[in-house]
Amino acid sequence: MSFRDIARRWLVANALAIVATAACGWIGFGLQTLAGLESGEAGFAARAASAASNAAVFVVRFAAFAVLTGPVLRLVVPALSQRSWLTAHLVIGVTYAVAAILPLFGGRDEAGSGAWRDSYPGFVIPLVLLAAAFGAVVGLITAAVQVVVLRTVATGTRMWRLMSAASGSLEFLTILAVAWFFLSGQPVMDEIVIESASALAGLVTAVVMLPALRRLKPREG
Repeated sequence: MSFRDIARRWLVANALAIVATAACGWIGFGLQTLAGLESGEAGFAARAASAASNAAVFVVRFAAFAVLTGPVLRLVVPALSQRSWLTAHLVIGVTYAVAAILPLFGGRDEAGSGAWRDSYPGFVIPLVLLAAAFGAVVGLITAAVQVVVLRTVATGTRMWRLMSAASGSLEFLTILAVAWFFLSGQPVMDEIVIESASALAGLVTAVVMLPALRRLKPREG
């Protein structure tokens, strides 16, 4: 099979994962709305229940990515274990889920209202640099877990780490740019903006990772 065909399958798999991610995002938004988190009126029990549900949704996102991209990677590296690939992404999902749900216990903030933009008009360049750096770190952490699985059956994982860092930076910058210009403080509209930004960032990430996918080769012996 030519790399063009593999690349097409990779992009399709990522697109399907993006759809699953968007569905999970709306589920999480619905759970937060039902729990009253958008209004800041929820008690601890409601926040805990919503946090647990959101954590589960977060894990499902990464599981969907693993399930959909694993078969594509096996076209490049046939010895790749689908089970190991899925397990690695469950670990990633749980780790990021813990980080993502902690703000739910901090009460409602004004991030979605645009107040943060008005309060720090001169903070644009530092914020961009911070988003790029943080995205790169997230990308490297994700790649580190993925490479634990990949390096046992493939060579070329250095490029995988490099492109993961680059895609992480671009992903966070894309989300930041969309949030900066389009968040309005209206919960439903902001959710549409957030999911659109995440989808765009996911597509960018899928494209950026193509050179890394091409560099992977089955490990001999």
